[in-house]
Order: sequence, then structure tokens, then C-alpha cells
Amino acid sequence: MIYLGNLTLKTGTQYKVGLTAYKVDSTGKSSYGGQYDLSKGVLVTDLPQPNIPDGKVVGSTLIDTATKAVSYEYIDKPVSKDEQLQQQVTTLGQQVATLTAQNVALGKQVAALSAAGKVSE
Repeated sequence: MIYLGNLTLKTGTQYKVGLTAYKVDSTGKSSYGGQYDLSKGVLVTDLPQPNIPDGKVVGSTLIDTATKAVSYEYIDKPVSKDEQLQQQVTTLGQQVATLTAQNVALGKQVAALSAAGKVSE
């Protein structure tokens, strides 16, 4: 069986799991040598496979202590360094394009004012 422990209350009977221990018998003894306090956790026979949506990762395992139903909480997938750099390059490219367009527009205004004799060079 699987012991789910270090439980933190989320809502009602739903808890966030802080510890998952495999191969634990009905007395709380692990085949790996540990002993778990069954009054502070829940034994389940198996864990469901997470159904991870695109762009997400498993943030935490949840257990309903009344039904022993296990579920997962998903969070946004962290952005990698390469993705961060690519986003920065894209943003900087857009800023350069905007500044270039503004510079061209200002150059045309100066040229028009100069032609009208309102600006001396």
C-alpha cells in the first residue's frame, strides 16, 4: 500500500500531501525499514495517473480523507531560461521597431518644419 502523510488541510476533508511512502503495510511498517503513524496519514492501494494539461505540471497531490480519493493540483509550467531569453529577445525587437518608427516620424516632422523655415539647422 501507499502511505500519504504530512497532510495540510486545504478545505473540509481535502488535504495536501507532503509525504508519499510506498510499500507500507496495514500496521504502518514500510518494507524499506520505516514506520509511519497511520493516525497522521492515509493508506491507499494505488495512485491515479495524473492527467496533466498542456503547459502545466503537477503542483501537489491531494487526498480526501473521507473518501480516500486522490487527485492532483496543477500549476503553470515554469519558464525555462531559454524561453525567458527568447521572450526578452522578442520584446526587445518589438521595442527597437517601435523606437525606429518613432525616430522616422520625428525625422519627417523636423524636415517639414525645416522646409517651412521654422527650424534652423
